[in-house]
Amino acid sequence: MTREAPASRSFPTGAAIPRRVLVVDDNRDAADSIAMLLKLLGADVHVVYDGPGALSAIDAFQPSGRPSRHRSPVDGRLRGGAPHPAAPGA
Repeated sequence: MTREAPASRSFPTGAAIPRRVLVVDDNRDAADSIAMLLKLLGADVHVVYDGPGALSAIDAFQPSGRPSRHRSPVDGRLRGGAPHPAAPGA
């Protein structure tokens, strides 16, 4: 019995994958895994492992889209708000 290789899966064109994604998680394995998946989906990904690193990376990397978590210093910065009092340089 011979087996055929599985058909390659393709993602729909125009899928809602932001082009520039900033992944922030203190769990390095989780952050790296998510980044790998997003890269496979065609996103330009930058990974940081803490909030201060994320705050620094926002201006340098300029991610697109909206954050998936809310009420954090990073969220406020991405939405164009004033820096959080706990943020570096605030």
